[in-house]
Amino acid sequence: MISRIMRPAARHLFAEQARGNLAPMLRRFSRRAVFVFPGRISFSGEYHGREAIAEWFELFEPLHLTFALHDMALSGPPWKMNLFIRFTARQLADDGTVTHENSGVIHDRVRWGKIVYHECTEDTQRLSEFEALRAAS
Repeated sequence: MISRIMRPAARHLFAEQARGNLAPMLRRFSRRAVFVFPGRISFSGEYHGREAIAEWFELFEPLHLTFALHDMALSGPPWKMNLFIRFTARQLADDGTVTHENSGVIHDRVRWGKIVYHECTEDTQRLSEFEALRAAS
């Protein structure tokens, strides 16, 4: 039952994010959530609290990435749920050419509909190459 609710909700949140509307995604985080983006690039780090997470999204949003959500898995009761999402992120040029593509996994710990812990793991080599290309242009 819960997966029937979470799957369309996750797709909606990522679609809104791709359109530049960050508010729905940010509302899903608890005020004291922890957001982890591993690696050694400018987006990497550990962010504490909804305000810090909002700042991360503001830095990330100008990339105009779209997300294809492939698999989702849920476990646990609503007060201690784990959500896993396998995704592909793409950046498209104005002519529709893919300028960046990467895949990864998101792990969210969710309590009563609010994300309390979020970790997004992607191919760090591709992210480093992407960041180098962005810096060169």
